[in-house]
Amino acid sequence: MTRTSSFRPGPAVALLALALGVRPAVAQTLSGTVRGDGRPVAGAEVRLLELDRAQRTGAEGTFLFAGVPAATYRVFVALLGYAPVTDTVRVSAAGARLDVALTLSPIPVAGVAHPPYAPSPRSVRAPGAACTPARRTAARAARSPRRPRRSRTRTPPRQRFY
Repeated sequence: MTRTSSFRPGPAVALLALALGVRPAVAQTLSGTVRGDGRPVAGAEVRLLELDRAQRTGAEGTFLFAGVPAATYRVFVALLGYAPVTDTVRVSAAGARLDVALTLSPIPVAGVAHPPYAPSPRSVRAPGAACTPARRTAARAARSPRRPRRSRTRTPPRQRFY
């Protein structure tokens, strides 16, 4: 004999949640613009640290994170040549917008010296001198020591006797 129950917990749980004022978690959007020197910055990395999500800004410097639960998040923005920025944003039921201003930060390069440009003596030709294949060959021969040519005949492989 099988006994069936008419109790269904689904409607009861929904009624209890409604009575307590619990709202279902609805995902919101976080959008914004990244600017540097007053202009939109394309290709900047924007990270939502708590959710471990990342995006790159588009050509207009905009970004959009969809499906973000309402909470407070730290947003990290970085791009090579600019100082990184970390900001806090509160995503509410209406979503949130964050505009970030990056400041230029030149990358110091230590130990690299750029001497003034001076052409090498080999690259300077006399005015009006044509560079013909024969001249190039003669110039190469004068610069490099003579190496013997390889023989074009192949030697037969060694025979192995087993």
